[in-house]
Amino acid sequence: NLEEELDDIEGAAAKADFIASRVKKTCTEKMEEDPVLYQKLSQVIDEAIQAYLDKRLSEEAYLQQMFEAWNETKEQGSSKVPAELRSDPEAKAYFRLLQEGFEKVAGEGRNDIAGIAAETALKARMLVEDQKIRDWTGNRDVENAMINDLEDLLFAVKGRYELPITGEDIDEMIEGIIRVAKR
Repeated sequence: NLEEELDDIEGAAAKADFIASRVKKTCTEKMEEDPVLYQKLSQVIDEAIQAYLDKRLSEEAYLQQMFEAWNETKEQGSSKVPAELRSDPEAKAYFRLLQEGFEKVAGEGRNDIAGIAAETALKARMLVEDQKIRDWTGNRDVENAMINDLEDLLFAVKGRYELPITGEDIDEMIEGIIRVAKR
């Protein structure tokens, strides 16, 4: 009902502020579900607000950026995710976590990172699903089994694609995947 709510608001900047507020609230509420997506959206909003305050953006451009952020939030970032992941929110979140982790270590010359991250995200989702049992989030044995399976997967990806991933990088990615899976 965003359009209906915006009808009652006068001025492009006021409308943009309203949308920014709504998107920031959504980002805060859903941060644990997909931390990379919602952190980036939050950052985009903060930068747009600052650009508007610094007079680098017109009211209309500010409003347009807020509409884009709103649409990205509604679509849960699907526009920048490979097609095979778009219908699976968990796999999308894993993809973004893995892509960010792989890009951090791979450097500029690699253009296959998105494909590697998509393939790994699908495998990670299957590994997590295979281990899930009722009330698993409080079961340390299940979590440890997931961690072991994910660790094996990421070490295999490291070797297969010659990614310079360290043990710390792997631990960070696994921690993110487990956090999203629990949420």
